[in-house]
Amino acid sequence: MHRDGAKYKKLLTTLALGLALAGLAPSPSTAATLSYLDNGRIRLGLDAGMGGAISYLGKSGGGSNLINNWDFGRETQLSFYSGPVPFAPPGATLDPSWQGLGWNPIQAGDAFKHGSRVVDLKNDGRTIRLRCVPMIWPLNNVPAECVFDCTYRLSGNTVEVDNRLLNARSDRTQYSGRCQELPAVYSNGAWYKLVSYTGDAPFTGAPTTNLVDLNDGRGWPWLTFYGTEHWAALLDKNDWGLGVFEPEATRFGGGFAGQPKGIGGPTNDQTGYIAPNLDEILDYNINYSFRYVLIVGRRDEIRRYAAEHTRAQAPPRWVFKTDRQHWIYENTTDTGWPVQGELRVKLGPPDAALLSPEILWPVSKTPVFRMDAAFAAGREISLFIQTSRQNWIGPVKVPVTPDGKYSPYQTNLAGVDGLDGAVRRVKIILPPGAGLARIRSIGFQR
Repeated sequence: MHRDGAKYKKLLTTLALGLALAGLAPSPSTAATLSYLDNGRIRLGLDAGMGGAISYLGKSGGGSNLINNWDFGRETQLSFYSGPVPFAPPGATLDPSWQGLGWNPIQAGDAFKHGSRVVDLKNDGRTIRLRCVPMIWPLNNVPAECVFDCTYRLSGNTVEVDNRLLNARSDRTQYSGRCQELPAVYSNGAWYKLVSYTGDAPFTGAPTTNLVDLNDGRGWPWLTFYGTEHWAALLDKNDWGLGVFEPEATRFGGGFAGQPKGIGGPTNDQTGYIAPNLDEILDYNINYSFRYVLIVGRRDEIRRYAAEHTRAQAPPRWVFKTDRQHWIYENTTDTGWPVQGELRVKLGPPDAALLSPEILWPVSKTPVFRMDAAFAAGREISLFIQTSRQNWIGPVKVPVTPDGKYSPYQTNLAGVDGLDGAVRRVKIILPPGAGLARIRSIGFQR
């Protein structure tokens, strides 16, 4: 995530244009609305009638399309979530079957078959850059108060995609962090086998797991699982298909819906699904960026790509220079976007808490927990650690000084009962009181 003031203002101008355009009848999805890249190995097609969502991906030279296009909720596309729940502006028509989604702008269009509007698309044969104004999925022809900015490149058998969400919501409420789809990937029915590495020894060559297979009766409702090598794939009977790699994500959603498995094309109901997930707070004015990569190939090729493009493992340390580093809050909020050198979290109720993103790190390697923070009130924080066995250990009490000045607060976790194996997540209960907790960094060290 980052903030660029001049570009941000320019994109808000684009948003105003896009909102006007979105009131027009959307273009139907036809071959004429597709914009292609082809590098001789794979072919990518983006549909300008559906916000530039990926509607075609396959081998060069006429290979089968991997991507399902049964409705505007499929394809491979961006999808974000925030409050309120339900989201029903005055005069809007809400599909009651989707009201639990809340504020949900998606790239392709809405549940009433209105396509999102592309307001700029440039294809130079090597790169496609586009901007679109997404529709709110549960509402009838309501464009979102935001812009999606995406850049697509082909490299070998991969599609590299850089993405930005630029919010300009009139509702300035800071809603709780929610699970985002980064992105949502839908395959055709031939690619039914959901696979990933889900163990505690990533990048060691340990066996992968078939989470959904042909005749196992699994796939719907969607599964939630930990892909600790940051990838998951949908494969056919020959172990070939489509993988997605998101270097920041450890938690995934995925599965298969419709019957029978193993057959079905772009307009059929059967579909496989993968989404790398991160919990994020999406402020009314946030500039949120992330990258994902699609890999076309066999299981071993997809896994090898992830291993070669994952940063070397290091002790978890989150430094809050320009963003929240995927941390969210329970029963509290902060002072909003942009983040400038520190989190400024509001103290208050006794159950106000910070919750880290999912990680996987052996606590024995760096058993000292450290938090550089300043507290306006309170006497201690309570630290909880979730292990890779899904057990929460704690509380571990850490005394703090309520003088409003920065200090390093730390505790050695070695010897804490039940804390063995790997750390999965961290939760910090803040002290009650008035004022702020200001936090520069949180992490583990020797």
